[in-house]
Amino acid sequence: MKKFLLFFAVWNGILSAQCTITGAEAIEVGEKQIYKVTGQGDVCADCFEWIYPDQKIIFEGETNKSEIKVKGSVPGDAVFSVKINSKNIPLKCSKQIKVIEPATKFRAGDIEKCEIPVTDFKEIKVGDKKVAFEAETADENYTYLWTAFYRDGTQKTSTDRKPQFEVTNDHVIDKVEVQVTLKTCTKKISKSYHSNFWYFF
Repeated sequence: MKKFLLFFAVWNGILSAQCTITGAEAIEVGEKQIYKVTGQGDVCADCFEWIYPDQKIIFEGETNKSEIKVKGSVPGDAVFSVKINSKNIPLKCSKQIKVIEPATKFRAGDIEKCEIPVTDFKEIKVGDKKVAFEAETADENYTYLWTAFYRDGTQKTSTDRKPQFEVTNDHVIDKVEVQVTLKTCTKKISKSYHSNFWYFF
């Protein structure tokens, strides 16, 4: 009976032991972002081992801390992980992100033919905890990459033409950015929200 209880306790600890990597879901080539581990429990400050075997992203700085600076290198999907030497049970968690091409920059003579007539977007309430966003000049030929920046440091992305993001008192959006692309032309628009905007929305 004691052996069974011991096995159950260990197995339950394994099931409950988990960690999460927080940070942006997408990163541009050349851009740098900070990713952090949460839920790792009681571990020493330098008991982390960040791992990435490919070249789509590059780690910068120390790779044995609870956070890591990541630089986008090659477009595509990248999955990186971290091993944690916990005092109780070793942990390992991973995160998949998308490395994307940076917004295209044009010479002065190319601006007119690459102009995208989108200068703003609107917020649409779709429920108590959901808000949709839509570019003022929506076009089915455009592709979109929306990013919502939350006050707690997390980010959510969507490629929908009219995405929906969660907004609650505990999960507040501070900024929304949309990257609109038509063929080789790309335009970025962003909007920041003051602390009481969503309360009165």
